[in-house]
Amino acid sequence: MFFPVQEVRVLEVINTEQSTIANANYPELSPASAASNLAEAINTVLPDEKSPLSAAARLHFQNLGKLLRGTTSLRLAKVVGLDWDAAINWAVAVELMHNASLVHDDICDEDQFRRDQFSVVSSFGTPIAVCLGDWLVARSFELGIRAAEKGIGLSSIELLASSMRHLSAGEAAEFSSSKFLDWSDYEKIVLNKTVPLISAAIEGPLVLSDRKENLSDIRAATNALGIAYQISNDISDIIDGNGNPGPFNDLRKRAPNAVLLTFREQLSTEERNDYDVWWENLSGPTIEEWIVRIHSSQSLDICSRRLNSTLGDFKDSCNKLPDYILEALDPIIVYLQTLTSTCAPLSKKTLDFN
Repeated sequence: MFFPVQEVRVLEVINTEQSTIANANYPELSPASAASNLAEAINTVLPDEKSPLSAAARLHFQNLGKLLRGTTSLRLAKVVGLDWDAAINWAVAVELMHNASLVHDDICDEDQFRRDQFSVVSSFGTPIAVCLGDWLVARSFELGIRAAEKGIGLSSIELLASSMRHLSAGEAAEFSSSKFLDWSDYEKIVLNKTVPLISAAIEGPLVLSDRKENLSDIRAATNALGIAYQISNDISDIIDGNGNPGPFNDLRKRAPNAVLLTFREQLSTEERNDYDVWWENLSGPTIEEWIVRIHSSQSLDICSRRLNSTLGDFKDSCNKLPDYILEALDPIIVYLQTLTSTCAPLSKKTLDFN
């Protein structure tokens, strides 16, 4: 990729002696090693064995997930020369906040499983799950403050608080909004629920190192990234990598889903009324009948084209970013490439940043 002269100069500024000294304290940060360092750090800040939340925390974090937010944050923190202690504290803070939202999501959605194992709420009940989620939020702020002590200022804590506020609003919107969303409603929910902690992972190291010159372009990129990420997940719920019907969990829970939204938009008035009646009280056609109709409709293709458009927006925004940020974003970009490739042949756009 070609970068204008002014962006190349940003790289020259980063490669200062100060940044080199700060980076000397960093371990090697390939995606795998970054995840390993992050996992070790997370395990050291969980409730101790004497805590009534210990067993619930150990269950939830037995599978740490992809750690995309934290590893991306660490990689970016390194290239901007942020102190390692600040970097690891911020990355863990973001991951704990993300996991708090997952624990609370499972309560709201009454989900029995999380990451291929029993959820906290199904294993320990609602009271323990609520308390663990709250504990993780508090712990996240503690670590955010530690990061800010090593960084430039406390504006990063405002970023963390704002992320949680938007997450809560996004979750509430799923339950308080009309069940029959349009695309504007869908994107508002995604921008509140999916985007904030992706943004916090990326913006945090820049704020802590006082490198805010690219924030507006980063926000545009993360907004498009978050929407593309969510649409890809929604498509994966409807169709697997071989083109066969997926689990249709969102349909079973009657939860927001880009493909289901598109399917409803394509129905005739009479068909839409039948679908709405089923959605609200499960009367009429069976869920298996709806699955067959959705899978055989044009909804996946239409939704895939919208995904391609969003990926184009993401790529356009990324073209405005210096390459050190793109390099740090690589784990998320690679994951999104993998996720969208499972939608083939529906989604044919690839993210080429060369």
